[in-house]
Amino acid sequence: MLKDSRIDINISYRNKTHYIKLGYEPIIGKKLSIKTIDLPSSSHVIIVAICEICQSENKIKYDKYINNRKRHNFYSCKKCSRHKAALSSIQKYGVDNYSKTAEYKKRVEETNMIKYGYKTNLISPEYQKRIKKKLKDKYGTENWYEVRNGNGSRKNNFLLSEDVFNIMSEISFSEDRYDEKLVTNDYLLYRTECRKHTNKSYKVLLENWDGLDYYDNELIKNNFILEHNNPNYPTIDHKMSIYHGFINGISPEEISNISNLCITKRSINSSKRDLIESEFLK
Repeated sequence: MLKDSRIDINISYRNKTHYIKLGYEPIIGKKLSIKTIDLPSSSHVIIVAICEICQSENKIKYDKYINNRKRHNFYSCKKCSRHKAALSSIQKYGVDNYSKTAEYKKRVEETNMIKYGYKTNLISPEYQKRIKKKLKDKYGTENWYEVRNGNGSRKNNFLLSEDVFNIMSEISFSEDRYDEKLVTNDYLLYRTECRKHTNKSYKVLLENWDGLDYYDNELIKNNFILEHNNPNYPTIDHKMSIYHGFINGISPEEISNISNLCITKRSINSSKRDLIESEFLK
C-alpha cells in the first residue's frame, strides 16, 4: 500500500495532458498537489510503499510499485517475496513450492541416480563423508544436530499465511480514469502544425549546420550513428518553445522558422523543456 495519499509533483509539457485528463488544472513549471494514485503508471517519482505482509516501509519508484502489485494485486517487500512465489506456485502447481510436486521429486530422483547411483545424494557414502568433513572443519563435530541454534531448535520453516489471501485488492491505474473530454485539441493541433513546418526547414537547417551543439559548442555532427534515444543524439530544438508560442499567440510559421531552430543534444533538449532560449541560458 502507499504511505502517503497525496504528493507534490512538477508539471512539464510531458505530463501536463495526463493530469488534465484526470481533472486537475496543471501549470507548466509549477508544482501540483495530486493523489498519489494519480501518478502515471510509468512514473519514476519516488514514493513510500508499505509492505502488506510485514508493514515495512520502502522508498521505490512508482512504476516499480505498480509492477510489484501486478503480481497478485498487493505490494510486498523483497524480504517477503517468498509469499508471492508461494502464491504463484499454488496457482501453477497446486502446492506452495514446486519441490513438493511429484514431477519435481521424480526428476530429482532420476538426476541423482545418474549422478550418484542413489535416489538421493544424502545416502551416498561419498556425500556423507564430504559433509562430515565440512562439519568437522567448520564446527568441530561430525554431527549436524550439534550445530543447531543454542535452544536446539531449527530455523522456522516458511509458512504461507492465510492473511496473504485476504489483503488482495484490485490494482488501480490512473490511466483508467482518464476523461478525454477534459483535453482541449487546440494545443495539439498547434503543435502538429509547428512540427509540420519544422520538418520543411530541417534539410536547410542541417545543410547550414557547423556540427556544433548550439548550447555548449560540443562537436556532435558524428553523433547520428548513436541510437536515436541516446542522450547525445542530435535533435532539433525550438529556441522559443512550441508551448511558449501557443500561449503567446505566435504563429506556427514563426515558431518553425529556421531562425528559431537549432541543433542540440537530446539531453539538453529534454532539460530545456518548454523554456525559451534566454530563460534556459540563465
